[in-house]
Amino acid sequence: MATIVRDAVIAAPPAHCWDAVRSFSALHERLARGFVTAVTMVGERKREVTFFSGAVATEMLVGIDDHSMRLAYTVVDGPLHAAHYNASAQVVPHGAQRCRFVWTIDVLPDELASRTAELMEAGLRAIRTTLDGRTAGAARAGTDGFRGLLERYVAAWNEPDADKRLTAVQNVWDERGTCVNAIAEYCGWQEVATAVTRSFDSWVSGGYRFRQARAPVSHHNTVRFAWEMVGPDGGSVISTGTNFLVLSEQGRILSDHQFADA
Repeated sequence: MATIVRDAVIAAPPAHCWDAVRSFSALHERLARGFVTAVTMVGERKREVTFFSGAVATEMLVGIDDHSMRLAYTVVDGPLHAAHYNASAQVVPHGAQRCRFVWTIDVLPDELASRTAELMEAGLRAIRTTLDGRTAGAARAGTDGFRGLLERYVAAWNEPDADKRLTAVQNVWDERGTCVNAIAEYCGWQEVATAVTRSFDSWVSGGYRFRQARAPVSHHNTVRFAWEMVGPDGGSVISTGTNFLVLSEQGRILSDHQFADA
């Protein structure tokens, strides 16, 4: 079996790049624009990918690991007619504003290694251009690069399952991360999960829901966003507030300062 590894340093924060990589259904828009021209989801974990040449491959998602910022997939049907084709894409922090994109493919038969490497080189050029361009756009908009993080953040507060709630906290907060409000400070995954659970028991279990109120504002490794809590009817706004997040190089929360409106 041939193993081909290609990597590239991307002039973009790790959180921005990982948000694009993990968007399995938006490969043609957020990660490899031009190299991939279309993606059609044919199931929750399966996509049909159309490449610049017109070739089409069917790819199955194996898994997404937010903690290590790694996505794994396999090609179940493709133009190379490989007997075996497994791949992974990983984002490795390279400072606060740069990262390394690592693409690994295992393929059989070995004779496909040369052609696979050529396609990876072309793909990397498109990925570098897409991610660098996307980051510039996100900086102008001030919001788009952190969309995935904030979606996962809000989902953690609304998660009904205790085990999934802890996993969500581990995927959003740094292991050393804190959650600070007007009356308490929680440090580390277990304490932050306790804070989220107390909020859930007090509000969400009774039918209330948290949601992002408007577009966030971000620069460097900080994000400010507004939130609101709606009542069981889904429309009445019961409470509002603003959070200020400081992120690690890996794009996880180091500190979450919460300000509830009076």
